[in-house]
Amino acid sequence: MAWLLVPAVLVANNELGAHLMQLVMLWIAVFSTISIARAFEIKEPWSTLSGVILVAMPTVLAMAGTAMPDVPAMAFGVAGIERFISWNQTRKFSQATLSATLVGIGILLRPHLIVLVVIGAVLINGPSFSLSPFRNRLKALTPLILAPVISFVIALITKDPAPDSGSISSSALKYSFNSVSNIGSNVIALPIHWVLAMAFGLPWLALRWQRILWDRLSLLLALLGTFTTAIVLAAMQKFSITLSIVSGIGVAVLCDVLSDAWKRRDSTQLGLGLWLLIALPTVPYCHLPAKYLVVSAPAAALLLVREMVQVELKKAWFILCTTVVVGIGLGIAILRADETFTRIGRRAAIELVAPNVASGQHVWYIGH
Repeated sequence: MAWLLVPAVLVANNELGAHLMQLVMLWIAVFSTISIARAFEIKEPWSTLSGVILVAMPTVLAMAGTAMPDVPAMAFGVAGIERFISWNQTRKFSQATLSATLVGIGILLRPHLIVLVVIGAVLINGPSFSLSPFRNRLKALTPLILAPVISFVIALITKDPAPDSGSISSSALKYSFNSVSNIGSNVIALPIHWVLAMAFGLPWLALRWQRILWDRLSLLLALLGTFTTAIVLAAMQKFSITLSIVSGIGVAVLCDVLSDAWKRRDSTQLGLGLWLLIALPTVPYCHLPAKYLVVSAPAAALLLVREMVQVELKKAWFILCTTVVVGIGLGIAILRADETFTRIGRRAAIELVAPNVASGQHVWYIGH
């Protein structure tokens, strides 16, 4: 992420440059998502509206207002998959090179993007889920197979030369092994985020609630998710029946996406459904905030528009407009809250830190 901020520092040398960089990354993600929608033969205007849904996801909008790596990781990841799909259609070497490089950089930004290698294999698997297509299509998967290699080489070249500097992987392992007790809370956070923070669970439920109610597996897993969440929250002394129900809804929605894809032998939906779970490798980490799901936002937008074209037009437009308005509203509310908290830090620096530094004193603070 530091390398991405270099141009921002050179051009503007202030926060504006960092925000402009994030805006460019968001545009790349939007255009790439729309391009994938068209490659999946989603008709207009729905293919273009996938980009609108992407921007309207509260966490995406909120993280675009920061200088953190989640939006750039999403941009590089979805752009890499878009070029990967193009490579499979055209077999141009330039597309393969771009795909491998983009996904490789994305993995550096958020290491759990390495799961895109598996997702890409599913997306081009065709109507059959047998193992033979994987063996026959190793050439097609070359860009995604090379992506982790590119990440490793870049990490090696840019490694801090100091003897005890460590690395991204060692830091991730350190915080993972020291926080095994958080696995339960992280597991239940995933479905909750997809309902409350990512503007996917409720629209999907509105589009398919009848089918979900008639699907025994989805209902069983929803009940299991609800009770499991209640037990975990009670153990943490944070019991909430509302969050337990929300978690159950999230589990039902995720189950419906994957089970429906399997029943219909729809490799595109299966690949996109697995993309929603790309944050699962972070479960052993010390926390699982909604920002780790930002890299999956393009898949959520694509799934929604694929389903919207299948339902009655009025219903689709109502769900779309509601999702966009509520999602943008919540995203703006998060941005305003973030601005308020940021202002507190700035005041502390100006009123408490600066005068002491000016008088020659050393100032210590707790933070990271």
